[in-house]
Amino acid sequence: MEVNMKEYVIGFTTGLIVVLTMFLSLGSTNNALSPGQYQVDTVLLAQEDYVGNKSYEVLVTVFDTRTGEVKQKRRESHVNYIAPKYKEKKSSAFDYK
Repeated sequence: MEVNMKEYVIGFTTGLIVVLTMFLSLGSTNNALSPGQYQVDTVLLAQEDYVGNKSYEVLVTVFDTRTGEVKQKRRESHVNYIAPKYKEKKSSAFDYK
């Protein structure tokens, strides 16, 4: 079994071209420096009024990890949490015990 050097070089070159083409086409991105630039921090705030009704808000803060500055701060209502005691709808604040 004799190995033809010309076939080996052609196969090796073709494989190298295919691999380089894959690296260049799959790795191309326009935001190579921005992954991991921002970090999001959340805090759950619980509030209770004088009648005993509880409400929950989420404080969302977005940080820039390069400069350390706060990019955005906002409060959002937490709609996923419903206290088991208050699942049924009440008509007024005086219906809560």
